[in-house]
Amino acid sequence: MPRNNWLLLAAVLGLSACAGKNADLQTIASIKDRKIDLEEPKEAIKVDPDKVREYYREFLSVTNENKMYSEALRRLADLELKTGEGSIESKETAHDENGEKQTLAAIKLYQTYLKTYPHDPANDLIMYQLAKAYELTGQSQLALEMFDKTMAQYPHTRYRDEVQFRRGEMLFLLKRYEDAELAYASIISNNKTSIFYEKAMYKYGWAHFKQGRYKPALNAFFAIMDRKQQQGMIKYSQALPELIGSERELLDDTMRAISLCFSYAGSDYTIGKYFDETSSRPYEPLVYLSLGKLYMEKDRSKDAADTFMAFVKRNPTSSLAPEFHTNAINTYQQANLISLVIPAKEEFVRLYGVGSAYWDLQSEASREHIRPLLAKHLTELATHYHAVARSSKLPADFNHAAELYTLYLKNLPNDKDAAKMNFLMAEALFDGKFYSRAVTEYEKTAYEYADHPKRAEAGYAALLSYTEIEKTIPPAEFNSTWRQKAISSALRFADQFPADKRVPAVLTKTAEQLFAINDDLRASATAQRVLKLQVQDPALKRTALVVLGHAEFDQKNYAQSQQAYREALNYISPKEKQYGEIYDRLAASIYKQGEQARDKGDLPSALALFASIKTATPASKLRANADYDAATIAIKLKDFKKASAMLETFRKEYPNHELAVTVPEKLAFIYSETGQSTRAATEMERLAQQHKSNPEYSRSLLWQAAGFYEKGKLNNDAKRVYEQYLQQFPAPLDQAMEARHNLAEIARKSGDGREWGRWLQDIIRTDSAAGPQRSDRTRYLAADATLLLAQGHFNAYKQAKLTHPLKESLARKKDLMQNTIKAYEGVLQYRVAEVSTSATYQIAEIYADFASALLKSERPKNLNTEELQQYDTLLEEQAFPFEEKAIEIHVENLKQIQNGVYDDWIKRSLAQLRKLQPARYGKTEKVNSYVEAIN
Repeated sequence: MPRNNWLLLAAVLGLSACAGKNADLQTIASIKDRKIDLEEPKEAIKVDPDKVREYYREFLSVTNENKMYSEALRRLADLELKTGEGSIESKETAHDENGEKQTLAAIKLYQTYLKTYPHDPANDLIMYQLAKAYELTGQSQLALEMFDKTMAQYPHTRYRDEVQFRRGEMLFLLKRYEDAELAYASIISNNKTSIFYEKAMYKYGWAHFKQGRYKPALNAFFAIMDRKQQQGMIKYSQALPELIGSERELLDDTMRAISLCFSYAGSDYTIGKYFDETSSRPYEPLVYLSLGKLYMEKDRSKDAADTFMAFVKRNPTSSLAPEFHTNAINTYQQANLISLVIPAKEEFVRLYGVGSAYWDLQSEASREHIRPLLAKHLTELATHYHAVARSSKLPADFNHAAELYTLYLKNLPNDKDAAKMNFLMAEALFDGKFYSRAVTEYEKTAYEYADHPKRAEAGYAALLSYTEIEKTIPPAEFNSTWRQKAISSALRFADQFPADKRVPAVLTKTAEQLFAINDDLRASATAQRVLKLQVQDPALKRTALVVLGHAEFDQKNYAQSQQAYREALNYISPKEKQYGEIYDRLAASIYKQGEQARDKGDLPSALALFASIKTATPASKLRANADYDAATIAIKLKDFKKASAMLETFRKEYPNHELAVTVPEKLAFIYSETGQSTRAATEMERLAQQHKSNPEYSRSLLWQAAGFYEKGKLNNDAKRVYEQYLQQFPAPLDQAMEARHNLAEIARKSGDGREWGRWLQDIIRTDSAAGPQRSDRTRYLAADATLLLAQGHFNAYKQAKLTHPLKESLARKKDLMQNTIKAYEGVLQYRVAEVSTSATYQIAEIYADFASALLKSERPKNLNTEELQQYDTLLEEQAFPFEEKAIEIHVENLKQIQNGVYDDWIKRSLAQLRKLQPARYGKTEKVNSYVEAIN
């Protein structure tokens, strides 16, 4: 070994020896008065691991008695192991093979060390390293034996926790769970601060689990959860506890392990029993929830629901009890266990409803949390039993449904669905023939809630209930007890819902009832409200009806006049002249109601009224207008199907009506709104033909027709109409140019390159010849067309390759380049910023591409190295001006882009500038200034 290598190795070993053996010889006193000069080393010492290993091997080969031999032997083994481990972990085949060789070499060295120095007190580290080397080379059994030997000889080794954990893992994999348990237990007992402590506790639990000892396993898993709780890894709020922090995965795994233990233990050992034997935990809800979810994953729905209900039983006053109860119900429903759902819901209402012990213990905030659940379950229960009653027809079943609706209102009196539930309760009572109770609930629904859809229905149903009561009791009893109540209810209904279609009938019956009990004043007033229907003399009634009808009509009370006229017609012979007048006035009353509804914005009512004229007065002179107005309102309501049917019928039935000429326009609108582009286009073409006398309107229609054909992908029709448009309406220019643009697009999409080019050329020529009619839009379209045509030159240029002999191909490519640049320069003449930016960018790219093509061009064959270098230099000299030109154009383009703020072009130009390396041309400072400004 060269002398300097011996010195280096000696220095290394000497330093380590001093550090290891003589460190205790120095004291504070020994260095107290020493002056220490701190000086930066002139040069860092570089150590090559391969050379160091070579020096160690050479050293070991020449002596085994030197006092540094043991240190060199150990250090060489450590280096071989470290290098081998790194190679194996690299996952590369070649490195893996070398790594295994180096690790096997380390094994031999450690074996030699142990054989040579069997009593070295530091042999626990040697044995640990040897076991590790065995493990790396796949010799698991030898590794385990060495770990066992280490623990036997050095039970208090400082590596005990890692040795025992590795032993435990090996034993666990060998399914020697009892031995693995002991290894993990050693760490848990003796190394509570070890980084392996929690891992060992987790695997300790699994070792017990694998042996079917679920309680010790649970103790271990819960110890982890308790430890994490103390560390703040479980967050608590009014809702369920929540696992948080960086060790969420460990907590999730532990919780799942706990669930598996309980699932395997079955009914013999429940969560509740465990907590009774140990103690409750704040995170107890998580345990139940986790086990329930595990059962659900395994399709053990009944067990899942039982788990949720077990929490409820154990924690009946918990704020989470209703949610767990609901989880159980949802589980039953998902598993289609219908027979269990209803009882569970009933129990939910009993346990948590108003008046329950649970409810009385809760704060108002907690009650608000419960109410939605109560609403859901009570609604479903009431609906279920109501359906049962409708099937069975049994009064008792209807009564039970009504009781559930009552319970809903007791629990949720101010709920948004309270009125609806009150109505359903009244319906159940009515269907069960509990009429007196039904009356009360109908009237409450109609008059004691804020506005809701069932108010009028409930008010009228109350009147029907009075009628049923009258049928079931003696007349004297009804007259004395119920009659006045029925009359008051009827008048209240009429006052509360005057527009209800049943009011006339109700008032007629009320007038009859008042007359029957000799309440003449109120009977007269009520009779007048129903057009004095109780007048016995037909002639007087006829007159009264006609007069009242006219009066109400003049006051624009058309609903009243309509009723009067309709009733009046019953007393007028169709042969009389007045019949026709009243008939038309009846139609007008309905029509005016439609107008009123339309003016008020009540379009649905207006539509119904206008449409009703067709059936109410089919021979009326207003019918055509009413049909037309109904169709118009249907369009406003976007009921296009109904509107189109009405308009088609109108056109068929009234072809000569003055409004018939407007039907195509409305149909065109409908078809355009409903996506029937072809039909819309057809109607618009028809309209355009009809309105040739109005050129501007005809032009607009023709343009829209072409657009709808195009939208409907009928390109041939679109092309035909656009061409017709250009022929008939060459002006205004902007619209005509758009037509040419659309024709070009149609040609492009259909793959007709010749037609596409023809229309692009036509756009350019038309704009050029437009003179003062040119606009920003026409210039843009012409510029864009020029840009698109220039792309053809660019494609031809790109296809030209520089081949040997270079002179010929270069001349041809250069001509193509100049033609292409000229084409793009034609775009710049339009001064359209967006298009000019694209064209300028392309010009710069052409220069850059030409330079690149030169540098990548085919080299002459048979050049020697020097000649090839000279040839490359000549090419670079030829290419540099083009690259420089590209940079200058990109920089100039960036100025313009910056002013126009086109982010996409900024990114593209900056990217190209970075590729072109402006530093070679002294352009860096200029380029950077623009880049900085843009950024």
